[in-house]
Amino acid sequence: MARQLTWSEIAAPMKPILLLASLGAIIFALHPSSQDFVSRRLGEDEEEGLEATVVLLFMFFGLAIGILAMQGLSLVGEPIPYTCLVFLLGVIFSLGNNNHDGTFGKSIGQWVDIDADLLLFVFLPPLIFGEAMSLNWYHVRGAFLQSVILAGPGVLIGAALMGAITKVILPYNWSWTLSMVFGSILSATDPVAVVALLKSVGASPKLTILIVGESLLNDGSAMVLFTLFFNSLNGTHYTAGSIISFFFSAAFGSVLLGIGFGLVTVRWLRSANRPLKEIDVTTQIAITICCAYLCFFTAQYALKISGVLACCGAGAMLAWLAPPVILNHESMHNVWSMIEWSLNTLIFLLAGLIIGNRVLSKVNTIDWAYLILLYILLLVIRFITIFLLYPSIAHIGHKCSVNEAIFMSWAGLRGALGMALALIVEKYCPDNIKDETSRMFFYVGGIAALTLVFNATTAKTLLFKLGLLGTNSAEKQLVTDQIKKKLRKKMDKVIEQMTKDAGFEDPRQDRISRLLSRGHRGTSSIIDDDLLQYIRAVFLEIVRVKYWHFIEVGKLPRLSHSAQFLLYTIEVGLDEVKEAGGARDWYCLEEELDYKSYAVFFLTLWENYTPLCLSQKATDMLGRIESRNEKRFVYMLTSFIEAHEHAQKKIHAFLGLEDEEVEAATPEELQVIAESKVAVERAKARLHHMNGETINAIRSKQAARLVLAKEAEMVKAMVQEGLLTSHHAEEFLEEISHDTQRIEKERNRMYQEHAKKKGKIRTQRKQEEFESRPSLFSPFTKSFTSRESAMQVTAPIPYRHLSGADLDNPLLDAAAMEDQQQQSRSSAAAAVFSAIDDDDEDD
Repeated sequence: MARQLTWSEIAAPMKPILLLASLGAIIFALHPSSQDFVSRRLGEDEEEGLEATVVLLFMFFGLAIGILAMQGLSLVGEPIPYTCLVFLLGVIFSLGNNNHDGTFGKSIGQWVDIDADLLLFVFLPPLIFGEAMSLNWYHVRGAFLQSVILAGPGVLIGAALMGAITKVILPYNWSWTLSMVFGSILSATDPVAVVALLKSVGASPKLTILIVGESLLNDGSAMVLFTLFFNSLNGTHYTAGSIISFFFSAAFGSVLLGIGFGLVTVRWLRSANRPLKEIDVTTQIAITICCAYLCFFTAQYALKISGVLACCGAGAMLAWLAPPVILNHESMHNVWSMIEWSLNTLIFLLAGLIIGNRVLSKVNTIDWAYLILLYILLLVIRFITIFLLYPSIAHIGHKCSVNEAIFMSWAGLRGALGMALALIVEKYCPDNIKDETSRMFFYVGGIAALTLVFNATTAKTLLFKLGLLGTNSAEKQLVTDQIKKKLRKKMDKVIEQMTKDAGFEDPRQDRISRLLSRGHRGTSSIIDDDLLQYIRAVFLEIVRVKYWHFIEVGKLPRLSHSAQFLLYTIEVGLDEVKEAGGARDWYCLEEELDYKSYAVFFLTLWENYTPLCLSQKATDMLGRIESRNEKRFVYMLTSFIEAHEHAQKKIHAFLGLEDEEVEAATPEELQVIAESKVAVERAKARLHHMNGETINAIRSKQAARLVLAKEAEMVKAMVQEGLLTSHHAEEFLEEISHDTQRIEKERNRMYQEHAKKKGKIRTQRKQEEFESRPSLFSPFTKSFTSRESAMQVTAPIPYRHLSGADLDNPLLDAAAMEDQQQQSRSSAAAAVFSAIDDDDEDD
């Protein structure tokens, strides 16, 4: 008897047909002939009333087209990038409705005639800021100098060569200024198109950050160059000094403005830091969106500098400082992903519409020939520029291989940004060169279309050919072995239960076990380097997840430098998995523990080589800094130890081993665990030398936060089970939030008292040593009262070398109270103390 097909099996092959039919229906709906009926049914008054709102029609149809295109690509394996398909669909829609007839035609016409400035101000800020905010700060540091070289000299070389070739080759007798405007527009790769391409092809993180960083920065520098030549085209005269001043103010001023916006935004995000308040999650998301648009508007419109560079600077600050501060990364990521997808869809669809309406049907045959020639020359110039700068970018930062340089040359896409700049030229240029600027827009739009159609679609193939997209065979083997082990154990249990229930033995049991265990390495003790590096990376990812868990439950302060730096050590460890010894995150943390800042160095010099009456403030300040650092180190060490010990146990579960099967672990796994244990022992040794009072205070604070977090989870669970209403749950959560804030204030007060005590102990120790040795200032200091002499200090003594008896000495407490009454003789010192108190509250 034939088996009946299910509805899902019948519908599966119909999905691509349904998607194509939907696209066809939309194309038909956009055609003017399908809209006459609607126009006839509406009167003149109603039709005039729709003019202002018809612009919304294409926006939502565009998003619907993007959804269908995305679903269609997922069904056929994504043979071309999503943005390229949307661009081609825009061209098709424009050709099908060139006269802008009917309701849909009018909507398309309004979008095609969009103001160039509006295009920049609406689409660019969130796209550039969102990408900059999502960058990995460790990789940003490594690729920064390379990106600056490519965005500085690289843009100048590309613009000069393209401008000169345009002047010589094209038969239109363009002026040198107009040729350089054209060269500056095409010298920058479009960050929107490049980011979309790299996300679709799956390039490595280092290659991605190098190309994206270059694209973001050279986009800003090219806009500065474009502004210079465009102003000259409109009659502005520049001297050599004014050109240099313009470049410095536009480039460096934009970045500094962006950094300022970013720091203010981070501070604003820190003010909305109540994990139990959903409103704070929404507030943080809204803050980041406001920062993107306000930063771009202030730079581009108000100060007439580069809004792109300003958004890059602001986004980079958030990428560095904001991750631990953000309450809900999933919500933040989802909102920004939706914004970026929507704007990417609309901007590439709009690019296709503009090219279809204003480029394809309004030029001569000879212009097409010159377009192909310019496209080829642009690729040649891109290759020349990259390889002229290759000796520099190959030996700094993350370095760059020849294959990566080849791909970077090919991946220099042009997109909607170039067309927006060309539209600005066409709109604001002198009347006597309108024809030349219209033809220039044709070349800019045509080159953008060719790079999207040819470069973007072949990028993934090129990555494979260059060996930049292959998956490590050891990683595949590890994952396959893991799955097989888990399947074998589960199947053995299932078959054993079946045998027990049915009372017979299944002859397939041995066969299944052999099948599931096929490919197992056995008991070899030889360490495979690739597999070792992969397990190290997996181990560090487990540690990273544990750090984030500590941040979420309050065990690691969200607003502290400690959380930020521990997450940074994971990036260092992942980048150095090939290094001998492993546990590179510990070496990074150890360097931080041993680091002495310049402030400590100069304060120590001031304390040791100034009269005792002048060094008191330096001594107090050193005590505060030492107390703050000790608190940070305790947080980092305790979190490091617990996270690594957790990962040592968790790695067994990842590899499919139970506790009783530890002896069956691979030699690579045992090596990684041994490296982690050595690092943990060294961390425990460091922690042992920390002050016991600080450790106990932090642990009690962590315990209180964990209890409150658990209580909040129980309240939320009771709401889900129907035991509590949402209103009553909010009251409970409000009480928990107040308790958390009260604990924070109490602990901050205790930290400040502890810092003052450290300063008094340093003072007491220094006084004792001063009295036991002659001093150059002894005659001078003897004229002071004994009360002032008690403040005299000598060389700083590390606090961890003091005994517990010193901490409880009532004489020291009395000295502390006495000294507290005569604090802050200098207003500058008082201001510094206030800043340090603010940092203490953050930790």
